[in-house]
Amino acid sequence: MIESTESVPIDVSAGPKTLRERLHLWRTTYGRIPVSRLVELSKPEWRRIGLGTLFLLIGSAASLAFPQAVRIILDGAFEARDPAAVDRAALLMVAIFLVQAIAMSLRSWLFTTAGERVVSELRKAVYSRVLEQEIGFFDITRT
Repeated sequence: MIESTESVPIDVSAGPKTLRERLHLWRTTYGRIPVSRLVELSKPEWRRIGLGTLFLLIGSAASLAFPQAVRIILDGAFEARDPAAVDRAALLMVAIFLVQAIAMSLRSWLFTTAGERVVSELRKAVYSRVLEQEIGFFDITRT
């Protein structure tokens, strides 16, 4: 129990305990936030997000190509007994690995920088709105 300034006990433990309860409280208090608002905030970063998505697809395709390269190596080693085919398949695996590593690195960097920029713009907007509030707002609202 925490005592308030008016000497009325406030039961802090009475609030929502689970994530579901907290989300329900948030939605009933503030309503749902439409995804369109998030899309609007991320519009200036559409190039980075688009390139990040492209590199995500390339990295995913490269990771799906690994089993095929292993199949080629095993088929070449056991059926054809061709060491050159095994060598080519091993080089193909290295090339696939390099493509995947570059694609995943670029994807991570692009999504991270785009996210940081969107959050930075959101923080600037919130800060400017707080500064625009009347003095009475801070008497009522805890910030």
